[in-house]
Amino acid sequence: VDSKATIQRLDGDIDDLENKIDSLKDREDSMEGATDEEDRYRTLRNLSEKCGNAWEEIKNEYVQTRRKDVEDHASSVFRRLTNKKEVYERLAISEDYDLDIITKSGRRSIEEQDPSKGARQIIAYSFIAGLNAYTARDAPIVIDTPIGPLDTTHKENLIDYLPEFKDQVIILYQPAEINHSDLVQVKDNTTRHFQIYATEEDPEVSSIKQVDPEIDLREVLVQ
Repeated sequence: VDSKATIQRLDGDIDDLENKIDSLKDREDSMEGATDEEDRYRTLRNLSEKCGNAWEEIKNEYVQTRRKDVEDHASSVFRRLTNKKEVYERLAISEDYDLDIITKSGRRSIEEQDPSKGARQIIAYSFIAGLNAYTARDAPIVIDTPIGPLDTTHKENLIDYLPEFKDQVIILYQPAEINHSDLVQVKDNTTRHFQIYATEEDPEVSSIKQVDPEIDLREVLVQ
């Protein structure tokens, strides 16, 4: 809400400034007896405006194209991850860049559709996947507690998809949310496991060590 209010305020400020610029241009153009130098600057100003308008059109077209690309990729991932393929058709990004859900019965905002907590998490993962597919820079994906609120179908679908998320995916999981079969499912795509633990000297300080989950974590992993 605060962000939208700020954007609206800034849009209003931009409109006021553009109106002042137009007013100054009208005054300038109405002046008679302009010198050759003044005429030259007017020509350059008009050329600059045309270049700016052309660039604005190119930018808007690029944004619209990229938004559609992100929307299509996010929808494809969502269809793979959801446990209700018979209900959900795709995701959609509105003109205000809000995320909507399209079902068999129509298009609704997330608030109107009111999906479950697990479904909301799957929607978020799908949107992140869409954004990262078209990001300007490659960066690893870091996911904290990825499986906690998910049901079995969502969980299995997500674990299957994780290797495709990005070249490097870092999962910060609680041992109680991962079981042995989950580790087997991602074993061929996993390079290393680390355990973060509080030090004995200072419980507010954490340390990290590489572990073999099937050996070092077998007592805390979900069976």
